[in-house]
Amino acid sequence: MSETYGALRSGCILNVRGESRDQFVRYLVAGAFNTGLTWLMFVALSQRLNYLLAYGIVFVIGVVFSFFLQSLWVFRSKLEWAALFRFKAAYLVNLAVGLLLLKLLVSNAPLSPAIAAIVVVAVQVPLGFVLSRFSLLRPAQPINKIEQR
Repeated sequence: MSETYGALRSGCILNVRGESRDQFVRYLVAGAFNTGLTWLMFVALSQRLNYLLAYGIVFVIGVVFSFFLQSLWVFRSKLEWAALFRFKAAYLVNLAVGLLLLKLLVSNAPLSPAIAAIVVVAVQVPLGFVLSRFSLLRPAQPINKIEQR
């Protein structure tokens, strides 16, 4: 007896691709909204607080807001404490990759920090999507067992 799981279901591949595309579009919209909102908060807070303290506060607010936005709207997943910790870890991985890539591009390539930052963002957006999706969605469970006769 051989078992085949949901990945081989008729139409599953197309459905996953369509869902992934829709999630990526929602991810971009959510990211733009979160960036704009946290930038406005930073501008407002930096009028009253030291800019570094304001940035730190806004960064934490942005990560938490992003977690809720991505969980509920982008990936439509359950809110769970474990997912929050995985999500934070994904942010740290993306931050580390970005810092390392920025350092390499500025130190070893003839790129200015401003141009290198554009390259870094171009890498971090899709990486962030994959990491966020991985951290917020539970591992796939078998959708349908099909017994071959």
